[in-house]
Amino acid sequence: IPFPDVESRKAIFEIELKGRPLDEDIDCEELAKKTENFTASDISAVVNTASLESAIQEKLIGQSVLLSHIAQTPPSLSEEIKREYELINKKMETRNSYNHKRVGFC
Repeated sequence: IPFPDVESRKAIFEIELKGRPLDEDIDCEELAKKTENFTASDISAVVNTASLESAIQEKLIGQSVLLSHIAQTPPSLSEEIKREYELINKKMETRNSYNHKRVGFC
């Protein structure tokens, strides 16, 4: 499973924000661009903490609150983790390719 790209992160924000009391200034595209190296669970945590803060203040969830929480949340993915993942993925692809040839698959 690859890491979430901009389009995937945008979709995750849309899903996480659905049904919540939102201000009209929400821009999921901008949020997605600001969350490189974030996983789906990172994005979920950002939305949940922004939602909680907004609820306590009795306000709608706004873009500025989400951006503030993004800035405060360190992403789970680092370049080192990405490199390790790619190495593991390549090993698995090589192993799967070898096993398919051994049993007569393409």
